[in-house]
Amino acid sequence: QMGSFAISDSTTRLEATLLAFKKVIDAYTTPHGNTFSRHFTSHVLNPQIEYLTACRPMCFSMGNAIRWLKLQISKIDIDLPDSDAKKVLCQAIDSFIHERIVLADFVIVKTAA
Repeated sequence: QMGSFAISDSTTRLEATLLAFKKVIDAYTTPHGNTFSRHFTSHVLNPQIEYLTACRPMCFSMGNAIRWLKLQISKIDIDLPDSDAKKVLCQAIDSFIHERIVLADFVIVKTAA
C-alpha cells in the first residue's frame, strides 16, 4: 500500500508501519540458541525496514519511530521469555500509537479550535 501511494499521509504511514511491525513481532519465532533482543533487529527488523524504504522513502516520523522501536528492543532483558518480550513490545507500540499519534492529533485539533 505504501509503494502504490494508497497510504499517503505521513501520520497514517507511521501508524501503518508500526502496526505492520507489530504483526512481524507476533509472527516471529526466535531460532534455537539465540535471544529475541539480539536476533530480531538484525535478522528480521532491518530487512523489513530496507524493504519499506525501497518501496518509498521514509518520512521523518517513521525514522523516529523506528529508532524508538530499536531502543525498546535493546532494553529487553535477554533472559525474558519470547512470549513476554513480544507482549512488552506490542504493548509499547500500542502506547506509542495512542500517546504520540491519537492523543497528539486530539490536542492539536482542540488547541486549533
